[in-house]
Amino acid sequence: MEKLNRHTVKDRPLRPERVLQFGGGNFLRGFVDWIIQHLNENTDFKGNVVIVKPTPGGEYKSLREQDGLFHTILSGSRNEKGFQDIKLIDCVSKIIHPYHEFEAFLNSAENPELNIIISNTTESGIIFREKDQEISSTASTFPGKLTQWLHRRFKVLGGGAISGCTILPCELIEDNASHLRAFILKYAELWQLGSQFSEWIEEHQHFCNTLVDRIVTGYPQEQADAIGEQIQYQDSLLVAGEDYHSWIIEGTEDLLQTLPFDQTSLHVQIVNDLQIHREIKVRILNGLHTAMVPVGYLNGQRTVREVMLDDRMSRYLNQLLATEILHTIDFDIDKLQSYAAAILDRFQNPAIEHQLKSIALNSISKFRTRLLPTLLAHYRSTDTIPPHTARALSALLLFYSGSWQGAELPVQDDPEIQQYFKAEWKNYSEGKQSLDKTVRAMLREKSYWHEDLTLLKDLQFVVIDTINSILQNYDVFA
Repeated sequence: MEKLNRHTVKDRPLRPERVLQFGGGNFLRGFVDWIIQHLNENTDFKGNVVIVKPTPGGEYKSLREQDGLFHTILSGSRNEKGFQDIKLIDCVSKIIHPYHEFEAFLNSAENPELNIIISNTTESGIIFREKDQEISSTASTFPGKLTQWLHRRFKVLGGGAISGCTILPCELIEDNASHLRAFILKYAELWQLGSQFSEWIEEHQHFCNTLVDRIVTGYPQEQADAIGEQIQYQDSLLVAGEDYHSWIIEGTEDLLQTLPFDQTSLHVQIVNDLQIHREIKVRILNGLHTAMVPVGYLNGQRTVREVMLDDRMSRYLNQLLATEILHTIDFDIDKLQSYAAAILDRFQNPAIEHQLKSIALNSISKFRTRLLPTLLAHYRSTDTIPPHTARALSALLLFYSGSWQGAELPVQDDPEIQQYFKAEWKNYSEGKQSLDKTVRAMLREKSYWHEDLTLLKDLQFVVIDTINSILQNYDVFA
């Protein structure tokens, strides 16, 4: 069986590079690159993708070795029958590591056809850091790198509309593109790039807030050998996911001149206002994911499907949905219930093995954006603490201790955040501070929650009691 690359796969079409993509992880490859492939095969889009490594760690070694080629494996059901679709994705033509190839990264900005920018740097990726004092070396943040790229484009191609770009961030934060634009303007000010550059950013860069939805589970370990036999290649970048997909973009119909989604069967919507679409998706689908990671791990589950097959977990999630999440969203309840039922059905797809550890990345910021709004809305409308959301918060704090019953937990977050929570739990385990003091300190940390959660009446007591019961009984539902 041959290794997958452009030497072993012959006659791939030549296309201009039109998309700059920050990130090459499972989601972007199984969602955005799959969509670009679909556009290439069904419209006159005919464009390739340049992937930029947004963080210093790693090299995208496998992606380079396979010359950007990989297969997506999408599973679902149609007409009550299961199916699987395997597709070779050949639209990724270049990989750039800006920490090692900074000049090559900047040089790519000089290509006038490379005018679509897409990203997924997680909820913690769209940030500003004043420590990035020099424009001449790789910025530590995604907005900083994009500012550097855009500035090179401005200098070489000029500050008119012809050098403008369509920018579609996929990070699951509210008003993702608006925040990205604001931070680019802050970097422009920090680096004193001039008023003409800032005006060009505001007038000729088309920042579109977006909302993405597809469960992408990554490498299908158990199916890999069978898929290899079917495709007749060694592909170390197989990426599995569900057939369902949705991309909602806040913008105008002019966008379709750049990305002709209307000429396809893709589930892409262009809307005037993304807000309610985002709130429903983030609060329900993403909120359930964020709750099931710490609660599920402490209950012994390791995949979403295992969670749904466990009676206590399934009952917990249904109660969280019915009594807390749905009733704090200002929308037609019948439509919300219908959407929620579809989400639970997607979670039970037998072809999808969605690892909880792959959802665990940056769980603190995910709780803040996905579940804290439910907690606050419930509290403000009822003057009581929502017990199921509070249980998720309690389990999350325990999850960030890093271990449970002697086993290491897959905590994946900013090193500073991980260190903070581990230090608090270490002080507790060594008897240096009480459980009450430990929990209050963690809930009081505004830098993580964006507010002091101890100011919510009774929340700290509910969380302290819940954690105490879990620790005493080694049972997350005690």
